[in-house]
Formats: sequence, C-alpha cells, structure tokens
Amino acid sequence: MKTKFWLILGLSAILIASFMAIVACDEGDDDDDDDDDDDDDDDCTDNSPPGVNGFLYWINDQATTTTPLVIDTDDKFEFGPLYLDLECNLVGGTLWVQVDAFDWVEIPIESGDVSPDLPCQDEYIRVIIGDETGTGLEVGDHGVNVQYEDNCGAISDPDSFDFEVINPL
Repeated sequence: MKTKFWLILGLSAILIASFMAIVACDEGDDDDDDDDDDDDDDDCTDNSPPGVNGFLYWINDQATTTTPLVIDTDDKFEFGPLYLDLECNLVGGTLWVQVDAFDWVEIPIESGDVSPDLPCQDEYIRVIIGDETGTGLEVGDHGVNVQYEDNCGAISDPDSFDFEVINPL
C-alpha cells in the first residue's frame, strides 16, 4: 500500500513538473505567432525605420508652398509630414509632434490614416496646430519637430520646419 502511494505521488510530481516546464517555456514577451519562443516579432526582423520625406502645408484649407511660412494669429494652420516607410507598417505606430519646446505629442496611427499599398511613400497624416479659429500661438517665430514610429518601434530621424505667426492687419 505504501509503495502504491509513493508511486502515485512520484508520478503526480513528474506530471506537474512537466506541465510547469511547458508553461514556463511559453511565457514571456513572445509576440509573434510561431512557436520559436523568442521575443522577436518575425514581422519586425530586418525592419528599417520610417522616414520623414518633407512637408505639405495648408493655411485656411488652401495648400501653400510659400516659404518662409507666415501665418496670421486667426488663421487655421495645418501641415502634413510626408513619410517613407519601406515595410508599410506605420499602422499601429505613432506620429510624434513637438511645437516649440513643449512636450512631444503622441498621435496614434490607425488603419484609415495611411495607405496599406506599396510603395508607402509621399503620403502624409494631416495635423492641425490650434483649431479652426487660429493657431493659439503667440506672435513670433515657432518651430515644429516630427518623427514617425512604426509598429515595430523603429523611429525616424526627426525633421522640422519653422514658421512665423503675425497679427492680422
């Protein structure tokens, strides 16, 4: 009777240890769909960071190519940083925007914001500074910094532009 008890206890311990080993093997930050149990998302292997490929500008909903940019305090001002993304994986990523020395603002990139079609370049996400009634910025010179971050966490080099806000006449 004692032998059966120790045999059952020993087999139970082996089964529990085996189960725990399997569970431990599958834990972690494994975010890919295969069974390799590494932390690498296979879609992000050899991923290159996106790039900022220039800017488009709109003042009161009218496209402008005039530089330097001069904007009245009551103008609506928007810009669109053009992107270059070889892997077309900006969806789920972020557009980072900083005006002057303020904190960086995180703008999540959703599926309707970018085209999934190759070659994923020279398109943009339109950003408004202020609102419909004006920039909300003081009269003077201002700067904007932007960076794109793809869904693999690769971040573009920053790019920037300057503009001036003046009082309307």
